[in-house]
Amino acid sequence: MKNIKFFLTIILTLCLTQHIKSQSTFNIITTGFEQYSPIISNANLESYRLKTKRDTITFVNGFKVELLSAKELAIMGKLIDINTYSDYRDPDYVKPTFRLVIPSGSIPQAPGQQPYIIALYTHKEK
Repeated sequence: MKNIKFFLTIILTLCLTQHIKSQSTFNIITTGFEQYSPIISNANLESYRLKTKRDTITFVNGFKVELLSAKELAIMGKLIDINTYSDYRDPDYVKPTFRLVIPSGSIPQAPGQQPYIIALYTHKEK
């Protein structure tokens, strides 16, 4: 009986740990674009993540993704140093618009023809 309880405790712990690891670091706000979730998961969007607030990034086609805060990720068990994040943005900072690039055709557009994300920045005249 004691071994069964121990075994069940291990299984429950593994299930909960797997659930935490499988939780996403973002939410897709615009419905109908869920198929892009793997592309976003593979992109490095950490420089756009805030320390304690969620931030929304927008794509040129109107698709929106909400990045969870670094604090939320730490609570979920992600191994991150939240002190490397900030909630402060320079007053002159202009958020980029993002574009999903899905290579097609015979000309390689990316290593291995894998979809990727690019940030499009607007130049601000002084």
